[in-house]
Amino acid sequence: MTISQTIDIPADRRITLEVPREIPTGTTARYELVWFPVTKTANNLNTTLEKIQELCKNSSITVDSFKEMRRKDKELEENQYRRLFSGDIN
Repeated sequence: MTISQTIDIPADRRITLEVPREIPTGTTARYELVWFPVTKTANNLNTTLEKIQELCKNSSITVDSFKEMRRKDKELEENQYRRLFSGDIN
């Protein structure tokens, strides 16, 4: 069983760990604390969205043309699959 939870570190730097009842007492478990910086500002999201919009501004791809490209890709994959596995497997 793996449990993952993102938490905010309090000012006193104390964290209470509650073990789920499904884990039997007397068993061995491993606890691992991994730190990674998380930015919580909306500015980062807005900046990212602006960059994406800038990249897409002059694109000739539309939703319909993208769907058509995906359909053609799937058709090619299906044809390759049929060529590879057209014979009976005994």
